[in-house]
Amino acid sequence: LPGNLEQFSSAASRVDEAQMEQFQPRQTNDLFTRVPGVNVINDDGFGRHGGIGVRGSPPRRGRKVLTLEDGQPINMSVWIDPSVHYVPPVDRLESVEVLRGTVINHGPLNNHGVVNFRNLSPFGPDETVISAAIGTTENEGRGDNKSQDRWGLSNTRHVHTRQGIGNVGVVFSYSGAEADGAWDTERLRYNDFYGAIGWKGANSDLTFSAVHFRQRDNYDEANIEGDEEEGPGNAERTFFETGHAKSAINPGSNFNTYNADVTRLQLTHNYYVDDTTTITSRIYGFDHRRDRYQNFEGENPSRPRDGLPAIIDGDDVFVPEGVMLGRLRTYRQLGAEMRAEFADRPFIGGMTQDIQVGVRYEYNDFTNKNFFGRQGQILKDGDETGTTVFDTETDANAFSTFLQTTIHVTNTFNVTPGVRLDHFRVSRLTRASMEEEGEGEELEDDEADEECGAAYRDRGYDVEIDECVEIEGYNGDRSTDSFDTTHVLPGVSFAYTGFFKSTVYGGYHRGYTPHVLREA
Repeated sequence: LPGNLEQFSSAASRVDEAQMEQFQPRQTNDLFTRVPGVNVINDDGFGRHGGIGVRGSPPRRGRKVLTLEDGQPINMSVWIDPSVHYVPPVDRLESVEVLRGTVINHGPLNNHGVVNFRNLSPFGPDETVISAAIGTTENEGRGDNKSQDRWGLSNTRHVHTRQGIGNVGVVFSYSGAEADGAWDTERLRYNDFYGAIGWKGANSDLTFSAVHFRQRDNYDEANIEGDEEEGPGNAERTFFETGHAKSAINPGSNFNTYNADVTRLQLTHNYYVDDTTTITSRIYGFDHRRDRYQNFEGENPSRPRDGLPAIIDGDDVFVPEGVMLGRLRTYRQLGAEMRAEFADRPFIGGMTQDIQVGVRYEYNDFTNKNFFGRQGQILKDGDETGTTVFDTETDANAFSTFLQTTIHVTNTFNVTPGVRLDHFRVSRLTRASMEEEGEGEELEDDEADEECGAAYRDRGYDVEIDECVEIEGYNGDRSTDSFDTTHVLPGVSFAYTGFFKSTVYGGYHRGYTPHVLREA
């Protein structure tokens, strides 16, 4: 965003260091409570999983908003699965920018708005900051269901230092935290490392930055489900009777975990041709491993059973009670872009204009695998083998370019027309697929033994099955598919500042929001 927002032709906000110092946000999502048009939903107390909505967009995973860190996308894959499962800790931010309304020079995911987190710059003042906090949370269930008092202390810790020598600056930051979650079965943990080195010359500057973020949570996404035979409201009654003691409702959720490793690299070069001409070039990369392990259908995988695996029978998958599901997803991103601004250029009738133009290539890669373990097997971080029921590899190659100009019609009135082009091709290799596992049908007693039991006995297992889940639609044939598309997205906006301390602005633009290309 420009330094002066008064004549900006869209709705824009900047939360800077002074504001952050004033209201001391506990986590990143707290920064948006004072930004108009933004609503957030927290999946966890640390706000690690995005949840940002802008101007009516659904905030679930922030899938409709382009989320940037120092100008680099941190949506896990903007062209394949734009969910957000990582945002930088608030401790190492200098500012957050939010752009709402007409957006031409950023995309995709620009229908509603753009969020850009700015990290500590290596060119700032010399400083060293150390901070920490420690406390406890009293976890007490209700009635006979007492939560598990096992986690201990909660804490946050942060240190960063920024130093400059001549025209070289460096900054290093470490942040970490550990705390209880919303349920008695949850414990949240992360460690975050950030570093940057910058060099400033007479007419250019160069910055290299790196991030490594590690998250290891006892974390459960399963909802409380009521009993269909008990009528409406019984799920809510169960919730209030047990407090936050999910272990009383779903003991197997004790073993559910979320594990993430994020590595982000970026090299940015600014070349100042003269006072009115700037060329910015960047190359960037992003690797995000996001693996979850969860007990299936609320059953406890630690109870003694026959050690049965899930089995595939034609186009059906039979899942015995007491197994865990592993959901392994890895996202990679490589990109390069060049932008240029030509300010104060002549236009017709003595008017002036500020021209911006940019071009970008980006590659996204996404691997997605779901598998079931055996009865009695507690799946942990690093487990990758079992009965594989979903296995795909998806990649995208995208080319984007834009051109816009701000025409200064008068000293108080400007118009910004522009156009954006996004062209991308998505290809997918499928090794195995099925319906979403939550769509399976629960079988009990005679029906379970007739369906599941018969399939196991056909494979030599001497068992009788009382409960199982049948999931239809399995396909183990290897296949490939692909598509490509091009979108030309025009827009125009204006700003008028002729009123006292006020700006009237507006615009129209077309944007593009990719679908989540994750399921079968």
